[in-house]
Parts: sequence; C-alpha cells; structure tokens
Amino acid sequence: MGKSYVKDIDRGYKKIKQELIKLRKQEVAVGLQAGDMTQDGKMTVAQLGAIHEFGATINREAHSIMTYHKMKLNRKTGETSISKFVKKKRANFAMQHNVGPYSIVIPERPFLKNTFDEKNKEWERAAIKQVDLVTAGKKDAATVLDALGLMIQRDIQKKIVDGPFTPNAPSTIRKKRKKKRGAITPLIDSGRMRSSVRYIIRGRGEGKKK
Repeated sequence: MGKSYVKDIDRGYKKIKQELIKLRKQEVAVGLQAGDMTQDGKMTVAQLGAIHEFGATINREAHSIMTYHKMKLNRKTGETSISKFVKKKRANFAMQHNVGPYSIVIPERPFLKNTFDEKNKEWERAAIKQVDLVTAGKKDAATVLDALGLMIQRDIQKKIVDGPFTPNAPSTIRKKRKKKRGAITPLIDSGRMRSSVRYIIRGRGEGKKK
C-alpha cells in the first residue's frame, strides 16, 4: 500500500494572518495632536480646540489699555479733530482707558463630538469593508489604517468649516472682517486649528498610557 501525505500549499494565508495581527495591535487616533501651537504661541492648538469643543468662560481682571490716534489741526478754524484709531507708529496722540473686570463666554462648538455622532456608523461600515479586503489578501494593514485615518480626518475638517455652530459674536465678526477672514465661520480664523486635525497610527492602547 502506498504512502499517503498532505501537501500544505500557502496561497497567501500566512501573510493575511500577519496583516490581521497587525490590525489587532494598532489603532488610528484622529484629532488635534500634541505639540502644535496657536499662531500667537500662547497655547497649544489642542487647548484651543478643547475651549471650542466644551465652551469656556474667561474672566478678565480690571486693566488699562492705550489707544492711539491722529490729531489734526484745521488751520482756518483753529479746531482740532481726532481720528478713531491708528497704528502706534502713525499716531501723534494717545489715550489711556481703564477697563473694569468682565467675562467672555465662549459657547460650545463641538466639532469632534458632532462629527462622531453623525459619521460613526459610516466609519464602522468603512472599517468592516477595509478589514474584508485584508482578509481577501487585497490590502495590507498599513494601507487600511491610512485610508480610515484620512477619511475621519477629512470629515472632522469639513465639520469645522461647515458647522453648523453658534455664530460668532458681532465684535468677533467685525475683527475678522477687518483681517479679511471668514467672518461667518466661527471656528475658522487663521485655519491653523483645521490644519492641525491629523491622524496617527499607534499601538493599541498607547493613548491611555501616562
């Protein structure tokens, strides 16, 4: 009687298994990453994002401010007129103003939570499809994680631009118009916060480490 044997032919199963293990050990983190600073360098973009996401009340103490003006003399009448405001280097007249204590209330504009609530099911379906492609040997773990990260990143950035959110205060709108920026878009000023929304791929659970 002849000997029988089983020949094991690997048609990609080993590689698929390796890629699935990589998926299990990694995760995609999307949001405002640590280290980015605001344009004026006074806080991190993540801190600014938290203020917008959850709202905040900023209490300002009493203080003095200096405003600069241009005083002009009418040679015919002898009367003087003072311009509203000019830059310090153009001024020939300054005024000191005492400002009492006041509070600035920044309303909640939850761009992260709202995006998650609106897109979570869509992201879940996309993730399942991507894992199926890995199981079929058509994609590797890195490509899948990049695709999911980019998708979520774009959705959050779009929410920052499109809203809807509580409108800017009239004073903020005036300042933005003066700077020739998007006055009707509450979360857009220099665009730094929007561009700071990025995804990273890291080991699963790394975000919980202190």
